[in-house]
Amino acid sequence: MRIGFFANDDVGVTALELTLACTELDVLLIVVPEVGREETNERLQAMAGDRPFARVGRRLEPEFVRHLQTLGLDYIVLAWWPYVVDREVFSLPAQACLNFHPGFLPYGKGMNSNFWAVRDDEPFGVTIHFVDERLDGGDIICQRRITVGWEDTGQTLLARAKRELTDLYLTLLPDIVRGQLTRSPQATTGSFHRRVELEAASELDLDAPTTARSLLNLLRARMFTPSRLTTTPPGALIFREDGETYEVSVSIRRRERDDQRSDT
Repeated sequence: MRIGFFANDDVGVTALELTLACTELDVLLIVVPEVGREETNERLQAMAGDRPFARVGRRLEPEFVRHLQTLGLDYIVLAWWPYVVDREVFSLPAQACLNFHPGFLPYGKGMNSNFWAVRDDEPFGVTIHFVDERLDGGDIICQRRITVGWEDTGQTLLARAKRELTDLYLTLLPDIVRGQLTRSPQATTGSFHRRVELEAASELDLDAPTTARSLLNLLRARMFTPSRLTTTPPGALIFREDGETYEVSVSIRRRERDDQRSDT
């Protein structure tokens, strides 16, 4: 099977390693985003070896698309790819264009699903799905639910989603080799959020009525860095008063029950 591999961040690195180790798959092109972390892009370029390698922006140049058309690809794999891919690209491969999504579709379509899963108490997990004209709306190939506990934050869920996605991809590789991918249409329920929604949701209204549960969920949900392209310290909720801006976060730790403590 002939593969065009679009890779970003550490998820892209691990997924590419798994793909290159599969001798039945022939990776013909490796693509990285121009705005990806430079150290990661350099590592991916080193992994490419003698294979064609390209750095691209949000909008693919016509010359690059024409080159894709000449490769006779069976699959395009989008491993943590940060951009929406147009029809002229996702319709190219003979078998499928596959996307790694850090959400338990149909919940968490769009951006920052780890935040919304905690804030709104929605199902969370990871999904590999077919790409079509609907944003994160293509048929599901496989997915895995991730349990959210009180000690989780937006950052811990993001880290777990990255690990689970590459593990899920590993289990899918034999089906990719055989060209026998299952597909299940997404349910009409679920949720969708755009990137811009996070900013308004990240500011706490000090006078708004709420519950302790909702406040704790909001605080821990916002403890993450909302970007697929960089790795910086976890973020925090903010509030404003008297012209000043404050950051607030929370730490939750489960206490051992009396029957779990060892005798001393």
